[in-house]
Amino acid sequence: MNYDDAKVHLLQHDLHFMRKDVNTRCQVLWMSIVWSIWLLRNNFIFNEAQFDEEVLWDQIKVKAWLLSNKRKMKHCSLADWTTNLLEYLEI
Repeated sequence: MNYDDAKVHLLQHDLHFMRKDVNTRCQVLWMSIVWSIWLLRNNFIFNEAQFDEEVLWDQIKVKAWLLSNKRKMKHCSLADWTTNLLEYLEI
């Protein structure tokens, strides 16, 4: 995948017709999922790690929490976030 493909893919998830806060939450979730899959894939290829769905899901939650704090969305503890991710994202 080249840079242009990734950019087009991200722009397809830009929900400009929705409220800005909803669009931001969807982008945070999308970036968290893609970033986590990318890192897990690299770990699988270069370090011969085993796929673990639970680890992937935990990484997605942590990355979404970090991105949401960076974008000044709702602030909460990581523990609260990981147990109620979709509630905090309001999706």
